[in-house]
Amino acid sequence: MARIAIVGSRGIPNAYGGFEWLAEKLSAHLAVAGHQVAVCQSSRHPYKARKWGKVELLRAYDPPIGTAGQFVYDLLSILQVRRWKADVVLLLGYTSSAVWSFLLPTSARILQHMDGMEWQRDKYSRAVKAFLRRSEHIAVRHADVLIADHPVIGDYLSRQYPTKSIAYIAYGEDDLLPEEPVEPLNGKTFDLIMARMEPENQIEMLIEGWLGARLPHHLALAGSLSTRYGRRIFRKYGKTEGIVFLGGIFDKPKALWLRRHCRYYLHGHKAGGTNPSLIQALTHHRRILVHANPYNLYVAECYGLKTFDSSLTLANLLTESPPTESVVSLLSEHRWAEVYRRFEEILRN
Repeated sequence: MARIAIVGSRGIPNAYGGFEWLAEKLSAHLAVAGHQVAVCQSSRHPYKARKWGKVELLRAYDPPIGTAGQFVYDLLSILQVRRWKADVVLLLGYTSSAVWSFLLPTSARILQHMDGMEWQRDKYSRAVKAFLRRSEHIAVRHADVLIADHPVIGDYLSRQYPTKSIAYIAYGEDDLLPEEPVEPLNGKTFDLIMARMEPENQIEMLIEGWLGARLPHHLALAGSLSTRYGRRIFRKYGKTEGIVFLGGIFDKPKALWLRRHCRYYLHGHKAGGTNPSLIQALTHHRRILVHANPYNLYVAECYGLKTFDSSLTLANLLTESPPTESVVSLLSEHRWAEVYRRFEEILRN
């Protein structure tokens, strides 16, 4: 059995997003399977114990100084992993860790999760995008295996880095947990946006589409308003009748209730690969409208979802009656059992 360290998330249990969800699920599974597993943990994470179940937590200082703090946190995380003497290091993303790749333990096998094509994200300036393009090359050079969470990213990596070992591993979801109503919406009809408040998730387009449909019910937004973009969205729409800002929802029973009981789930994500929240919504229904881009079109074609390319086309779709199917059979690639199997195959090889 191996000593496996997971670097690049803010820690577990999940209190942020997709990488944290993957770290939580995968670390718990590998630890139960008999591996020694450690997850690097932000000093600002609300969970303060040294272990989570059977998983060790390697706490690293995460200074609250914006983007620069992410680089400090990743540096200290990698130094923690060196002291822990990992056999395998799973790096989740490379945005702020690639510059420290030369410090990765040379005796460890490096699995690099490539996330999305970071240099395409709208929130970054031209200079930052150039830096991220360079960071991608550095991360790839130091990795033994590249992990793509979407076929589009896998195809890109195969073209750009034909000599590298590449594995396609999406996100999974098949949890059956109790749900807990979110009181402002209990007993009400609502459409749902559940996403980080960032430009590439096209929150403004989704809101404008919903407003254009002139619907008689509510629009719920579940996402932290701590970002600059989030604060701008709240200033613009916070007093709009029918729109309910819930903040970040990381309580799983409440998130599950929102996804299960919404009239439509609106998905504007356009940068990156397989989106965990989209897969989570698919476990309940096909009442999902997704932005038409290569990442979402793959999932839309797999599950027969309707797509939009503007706030106008979204408004038109929102006036239609949602599909009535209540159960979706997830593809094996979107189930945790298959996600675990593919990671275990990499570890065996």
